[in-house]
Amino acid sequence: MLVYLSGLGIYILYMVVSIFSNSPFMAGSVPVSESTMNLSAKIDLFGMAAFFEQTQYWTALQRNTTVLQLSGNFLWNRIGVILLAFLLLIAAYKFFKFKLANQQKKKIAIAMTRKLKSMFITKLLLN
Repeated sequence: MLVYLSGLGIYILYMVVSIFSNSPFMAGSVPVSESTMNLSAKIDLFGMAAFFEQTQYWTALQRNTTVLQLSGNFLWNRIGVILLAFLLLIAAYKFFKFKLANQQKKKIAIAMTRKLKSMFITKLLLN
């Protein structure tokens, strides 16, 4: 449940930032300058601004036939997102505790001895 709420929170934060930064894919946004479009194309986590920057002058025929190129701001955007995800993965790995607590060790030991006892008793009864 916490993962779901975290994802929802990230998406809501993204939408709020898009509204206040006059993102090009929000309805009612005014035309943005070239420098603003470059900046938003590079830092947009979902890559929508980079997509719109690359396809803003395409005709209907190009939209239906041309494949999006992994170049320019779109490439830098994807590299940045992958690096950010990799850094978050490293941080999660570093701060996660792989050791079991003493109570968990005791519970596992008790469960294993009960399992071994029951296996031993059933083996004795079958022989």
